[in-house]
Amino acid sequence: CAAETLFQKYRTMMQDHSVTDYLRSHIRTVPDWPSPGVQFRDITPLLQNPRVFRVLIDAFVHRYMEPGLRPGVVAGLDARGFILGSVTAKVLHDADCPVWTGVHMEAARVEDVRLGRVAVGLDLRSQSERTLMWARRFAQETGAEMALVHAMPCVSAAAGEPVDPEWQQRMEAGAQEEIDGLLRRLGWAAPVLLASGEAPETVCRLARDWGADLLVIGRGSASGILGRLRANAYSIIRQSHCPVVSV
Repeated sequence: CAAETLFQKYRTMMQDHSVTDYLRSHIRTVPDWPSPGVQFRDITPLLQNPRVFRVLIDAFVHRYMEPGLRPGVVAGLDARGFILGSVTAKVLHDADCPVWTGVHMEAARVEDVRLGRVAVGLDLRSQSERTLMWARRFAQETGAEMALVHAMPCVSAAAGEPVDPEWQQRMEAGAQEEIDGLLRRLGWAAPVLLASGEAPETVCRLARDWGADLLVIGRGSASGILGRLRANAYSIIRQSHCPVVSV
């Protein structure tokens, strides 16, 4: 059938060097950008076409499928790495490995990094317990204090409608109760810091005001009114005053 013929052509292409030429033909050269004499290689066409992008990912995967070459963890760095590395990692495996990142970390020395206080950003979704358990274990191993931070959504009334003064209190009490229940299930005790506002700014501000040396956030829960850390992970990393571990 037509689908089988197309698959055979695709497999043949993947087995020889024509795949390299195929991918190269979809890389655009922008002369004299960003400065005269520079030939900038734009990979946007590789990412725009689903079929070409599939060939690109398969080229990565097939290169490292052999047991002796297969990596334990794939870390996607920088903008292109985020796109290519994350998809490649998902195809090869779904490794459980937290990533430590921070703004301008290349200028810091390992011996200058202090870990006396660990703040844990919770979004009260399914990932929260796993994130908290990882942070607790890390804090115990390093002898650090631990505090929980949670950003509640801002409460605003529609135009012409009064704001319910008790709504914010009820929302804060509900969040506190859920966090207390999580701590009781785990048999732990830790300070809980709550505030309303946009998730990145609020989480970073709470961690900074508490004097955190490390901020731990989860990256596996869905986004929603209270589950906003995954969608805002990059903003949190950029705005955090301290290193961030994304679990």
